Order: sequence, then structure tokens, then C-alpha cells
Amino acid sequence: MNSYTFAKLSINIDGNYIIAEPKISYAISSDPGKTNYPVKYVVIYELNYKNGLGENILSYIPYYLSDGQTNNFRAGMLFPFMCFNDDSKNLNDCPVSESYNYGVLLKYHVAKNLDFRFIYKWINSKIVEKFGQRGVEFINSHLPSASQNGRIGVSSVLVRIENLLDFFIAIYSDRIINYNNYDINTYKPNFNNAFDYSAYSNPSVEHIYADIYNEYRRLHLIFLNDYIVNFQHYNIINYELVPLNFNLVTISQFNSLNFIKICSPTGILQDKKTNTLNYVNISGKLHNLILSIKDLYKTPQLFWNKYNYIQPHLFDNFFDHYKQFFSKFDYLIMDFKPNTNEPNNVLDKNIQNWNAVCKAFGGNKYFKKYLKYKLKYLELKNKNN
Repeated sequence: MNSYTFAKLSINIDGNYIIAEPKISYAISSDPGKTNYPVKYVVIYELNYKNGLGENILSYIPYYLSDGQTNNFRAGMLFPFMCFNDDSKNLNDCPVSESYNYGVLLKYHVAKNLDFRFIYKWINSKIVEKFGQRGVEFINSHLPSASQNGRIGVSSVLVRIENLLDFFIAIYSDRIINYNNYDINTYKPNFNNAFDYSAYSNPSVEHIYADIYNEYRRLHLIFLNDYIVNFQHYNIINYELVPLNFNLVTISQFNSLNFIKICSPTGILQDKKTNTLNYVNISGKLHNLILSIKDLYKTPQLFWNKYNYIQPHLFDNFFDHYKQFFSKFDYLIMDFKPNTNEPNNVLDKNIQNWNAVCKAFGGNKYFKKYLKYKLKYLELKNKNN
């Protein structure tokens, strides 16, 4: 299989370094005898934080390539997940959820701290500006009909991103960096091959609004590319596109990889708890570092101390541009709060969020019994209240 490029990000803020580097990639097919899904593409990222005080935090997180099937936007974006739901083995490497089918991506929900409402407000205003009443009808009636709890449809592209580190990994895609080089139609999904941009599907949900859907895609690209250009301009994030060849594995083989495997016969592996906690800590470090420079424009002297190398006759324009760009983060970034009150137990809490268990604890048979008696207990409790 041909190689594909993924972005290595190098972030340097006042001597704090965060490197997000793609290390290995997989093309993942269904196991024999199971539902035959299209191949899924996954990249393992090494996330590394370092500072001058000797602090070094390391985490390995898998990111899947979005094929655009649920959000109708195929731009080479990567999103984090834990592993694949798989009940095909007696002792599972990945937690098993009775709520989901085989092959479903089980995802992290560890630190929700981004708010994209202002972006969609801007996009919607541009849609109305260009299409008038037809744009209003599209926003008021068609988008909600193509959406389910905000997680499906073209207006759900960004809401699946929960923290700033994952936001940067998602948007630093060749298809977003160089979007002007590509036909906007190629950003539609290809249900057979996520990497084949010579072909694309025309989702039935778009019908009479196909031109507005394409404009919705284009406005996403403009907005996201603006972040890339500006962080490069201020020498905060540098990137290089790294080519990787895909390793061919099945879902069960992927779940058993050392990078991925979460369960053991005695429970959740301790190193995976540490790995997940490190992922949260690195995400928090980046979040707070961005906040530390975001408000520099509010204190001109601090701003000058950081950017005093700029020629005086260019400084005022530079300052005004910086203020205009970074004030956007007042709307984008919420407080960084891990999705648990017990950080050391973050992986356990995350697994509980989607009612999953390690099959090694007794398997589906015992899990079903647990659910049965839990329901009976709740019924009796409710009667007594």
C-alpha cells in the first residue's frame, strides 16, 4: 500500500516543548467471520512534553482517519480513540461494550474544554450572506434533520474534538494546509476508500442543498487553515509532513498491540492508566501554555518583551494582527478540566462512561448478569423511595 503523509508538530512556548510525532500507521480490516467493514486507517502518535527543568511526559495515543461517513467532510483529519470494540476472543485486549457493535471505535472522553459555537455562528452568518433566504432555510431546517445530538452531519466536524492538542493534530492535514489545491467536491466522503480522492460519494442527505454543503465545507477549510497560518506566523507551531507506510492488521490484531492493549486477566493494565493520565497532562500543559500567550496583547510591555526582534515600523501592524487573532481564543478555550475527580483513575472512569468492561473480568456472560441484577436493584430501590 502506498505511503501517506501525517503531520509532525513541534510546539515551543517559552522553553516548553511539545512534540506530536506520527510513529507508525495501520490499515485495519475486519477479522474473518465478522462484519466486513471498509478498511480503517490509524496512526499512533507519540506525544512528548519537555521543559528546561527536566520534566518529561510521554504518551502514545492512536488516532483514526475520519472517512467523512458521519460528518460528510473528508479532509484527512485525525481523531483520538482507545481501541476497537471486539467480542471475538475469550480474553479481550480492549474493553468490550455491550452497547456497541463489533468494530465500533471506543473513544476517549477525558477533557472537554473547547467551544466551537462561535465558529459555527461565523459559518452560518456567511451561509446566509451568500445564499439569503435559502441559506436561512438550510440552517433552520436541514442541518438539524441531518444531525443527531450534534454528532452527525456536516455541522458536527469539530464537536468531536475535545482538547486543544487533538484540535491541532486534527487540522494539520495536507488537505487543510493546501486546500486551495483541491477540488471542493473531493471533500465529500468516499464510502469505499478514505484515501481515494479521485472518487467521492454524493450523500443523499444533501440533495437540493449540494451547493450550500460545499460552501459549508469550504468555510471550514478557510477557518481551520487560518489557525495553521497564524501559529506558523508567530513561530509557535512548526510542522512537517512525514510519510508513513501502512501495516496491514485485523481489528483483533490491532487491539493486541503493546501500544493499544488495555486489558489483562487481572484487570486494566497499570501502564495504560499512566499512559492515559500522561495524555491528559500533556493536553493540559499545552492548554495552559496557549492561555499564557493568548493574553499578551492585553499587556503591551509583556508583548514587546516577547517580540522585540520585530522592526519598529512593522510592530504596530504585528501587534494589531496578533490581538485580532488571539482574541478568538476567548471564545474557543474553556477551562481545562479532566473528565474525572480522580485523575489517577481516569481510564477507569472513561471506560465506565460507555458501560464497558474488560472481557477478561468474566466476559459477556457475567456482564449481562451484572446488568440484569443492577436493573432489578434499581427497580426495588425506586419502589422503596
